[in-house]
Amino acid sequence: MKAKINGANIYYELLGSGEPLVLVEGWGYSSWMWYKQRVLASGLRLIVFDNRGVGLSDGLDHPYTMGEFAGDLRGLLDHLGLDRAYILGVSMGGMIALEFALRYPSHVDGLVLCSTGPGNRGKPASREVLAVMFEPPTQDLRGWLKRKMSVAFSKRFLSERKEEFEEVLDLRLPWIPEHTSLINQANAVAGFDVLDRLHEVVCPTLIVTGTDDVVVPYENSLMLHSGIANSALHLFRGAGHLVFIECSEAFNKMVVDFIHKVEEGSFSRAECEEEC
Repeated sequence: MKAKINGANIYYELLGSGEPLVLVEGWGYSSWMWYKQRVLASGLRLIVFDNRGVGLSDGLDHPYTMGEFAGDLRGLLDHLGLDRAYILGVSMGGMIALEFALRYPSHVDGLVLCSTGPGNRGKPASREVLAVMFEPPTQDLRGWLKRKMSVAFSKRFLSERKEEFEEVLDLRLPWIPEHTSLINQANAVAGFDVLDRLHEVVCPTLIVTGTDDVVVPYENSLMLHSGIANSALHLFRGAGHLVFIECSEAFNKMVVDFIHKVEEGSFSRAECEEEC
């Protein structure tokens, strides 16, 4: 399905029933990335959508801002007649979720912030990793994508789950956005900075990261936990940036448990670290 929101046709899917949970994608990714989270629809009402510029949503020919992305999310909720929802964002999607919570706090029941950070004053990726991430597509598209996505997984995943890595490449290959769309989305990330406003996020917040994330180093999640009083931090030892894929079973259970705790009023600040 599509909805006209802020000048762009935004693609979305509705799955399952229960408490509404919106899944917000990372930079350059589209709804294919949730292939291990769709099982959450067995007990939740999932709203899956493509950000502007990727997947089946329109791309507008200008650099985006995080405010625009948050506005798209607000427009989608309005279109669906939802006053409130849980928001789960990964990487850039986590930044969109934070921006949304700061702009529209009354519309958020809870946040799940995965592999993300407070913005451009957080700890950056290394120059080597950034060079891989921003390498323009080559004629060998699969080889290019393999290099690009290799930094998103842990070395352990790449060595022990090679077949699964190839399956992920197969899933993403049909959905590679135009390079200009990637740059337009990256503009939103470059201009994002809420480090001094984290204390304004008052909704229950679950922060999840992998300790071997080289795209958004886990220290950024420590900053989020330090700044958001009503937050719980969960570290997966040895997991990479796409921890929600690497550790999907534990991650999905954690999301469900988080929502149940918020609904029953038992959520509290905590810290936990485990292998996935």
